[in-house]
This record gives sequence, C-alpha cells and structure tokens, in this order.
Amino acid sequence: MLLKCKALLAALALLVAWQPGVAAPASPQAVAAAVRARLALDDQLAGLAISVDVAGGRLRLRGVAPSTAVRARITAVARQAGSALEVVNEVSVQPRAG
Repeated sequence: MLLKCKALLAALALLVAWQPGVAAPASPQAVAAAVRARLALDDQLAGLAISVDVAGGRLRLRGVAPSTAVRARITAVARQAGSALEVVNEVSVQPRAG
C-alpha cells in the first residue's frame, strides 16, 4: 500500500510538471519516478515490487514477475516512460503457486 501511495504521488507530481509536447524529464530521478508511476498505474503491474534505477544511460529493472508476458509488459511500459534510455530488464519470472 505504501509503495502504491508513493507511486501515485510521483505520478501526480509528474502530471503537474509534465505537459504534452514538452520534452521528457532529463534527470535520472525524474525518469525513474516516471517509470515507477507508470508501472504502479498499470492494472497488470500495480501489485509487483519492481525496482527502477537509472544510471549511465540505462534504465535497470529488477524484481519478480509471475509470467514472461508480464515481464515483457514491464519492459514495454518502462520503454514508454523511460525516454531514449536503454532498458535492461533483470526481472526474473517465477510463476505464482496455486
């Protein structure tokens, strides 16, 4: 719940500062916040604990996904929000028991 609240606050901050037609946020922290917000607001990804780090022109994703399809969706969402950074998806796939 706390993670989702933080992501929603980040999303609200970006919506206030980010307008269509304006260049994407340039700082690594802003890009990471944008990616976290998009992941948190995506219906398929909202409950997952995915870490997002930006350094050296790379956007690195870590965590666990329940399927390869969800892992691919994480990459796609990150690319949408991550500007022109190289996306390095280190998310492992571990199907949920049950």
